[in-house]
Amino acid sequence: MKQFFTWFYYLSKRQLKNIFFILVLLLIPVSALMLKSYSSSLTASLSIGVIDLDKTTLSKELVLSLNTTDKNSVVVFTVYDDIETMDKDILTGKIQCGYSILPGFEAKVSQNSLKGLIDVHSKPDSSIVPLSNELFFTYVFKEAGYYTLTKDMEDSNIFYNISDEYYEQLKAGYTQYLEAGRTFHFNYSQTDGTYISSNNIDILDFIKTPVRGVVAVFIFISGLAGGFTFLKDSKNKITNKLCIFDIGIPVFFSAISGLISIFIIGINKGILKEAVITASYCAIVILFVFLLTRLIKNNISYCSTIPVFSLGSIICCPIFINLKTFLPIINILQYLFMPTYYFMLLDIIK
Repeated sequence: MKQFFTWFYYLSKRQLKNIFFILVLLLIPVSALMLKSYSSSLTASLSIGVIDLDKTTLSKELVLSLNTTDKNSVVVFTVYDDIETMDKDILTGKIQCGYSILPGFEAKVSQNSLKGLIDVHSKPDSSIVPLSNELFFTYVFKEAGYYTLTKDMEDSNIFYNISDEYYEQLKAGYTQYLEAGRTFHFNYSQTDGTYISSNNIDILDFIKTPVRGVVAVFIFISGLAGGFTFLKDSKNKITNKLCIFDIGIPVFFSAISGLISIFIIGINKGILKEAVITASYCAIVILFVFLLTRLIKNNISYCSTIPVFSLGSIICCPIFINLKTFLPIINILQYLFMPTYYFMLLDIIK
């Protein structure tokens, strides 16, 4: 055991003489700190303006429901009193787009008319409108659907002397019907399949996968770089027996740097779980690199594989974009790159 720590100390000391490696080790946490600071000033919400030009019971209820949405929700609505102010805020980027509820909205809904209900306000080159339309009209459906339901019930000859208690039961049943997922609705999830509550959206939800992916790639590249030193030391009779440290030491330090970064940003699962995930992934990387050095023993040939594995990890693993939807072959290729196993560990250790 003493010999183990002695070798670990001297080989770590040699590794840390590499100024570039130290800079990268420090750069990852510093970048995480800057990202954390920057992301705290960002919003993950879609800001939409709305103005009521109808001023009827239905339009007022719709505006009220929009104005009471959670400020951390996917969509945040701002109610305006005049169109000019709303259009100005759209042009300045304060809101992404806006909707005006036109005069006659309630009357046309009661007549089951679908035209001339709402106008859309946006920049000419806006690409957000198709998405915002779907989001906005889910809110319109909730209010207009219940209004139509009660009106049809009142206009029919089936129900007489409807009590307030019955209306409360009807509203509760209608709400339950909407929340049961039986109508058109949105689900929000990460690339790893984790669902996000639409009322609890945080910018960290959107950077979690890329940050973890970068950490996984960094550990993998460190291991590959250590493999190059491993090949050189394996030819030395003195260091041959313990040259596995050449792979393990850079992996160890990069893992520590990555863990610190994850905790700085605040996307960790807890100390114990993160330690198990990271240790397991490091073992996988060390084993892979060791087998690769046994397969490719020429230094130059081995070096040529490092950029291939680095770029392949970024392209084939779901770090910034998940290409499996467009290129089915990625489902097979991804298993050649170690960050895939990091994401698999994240799924296993919840």
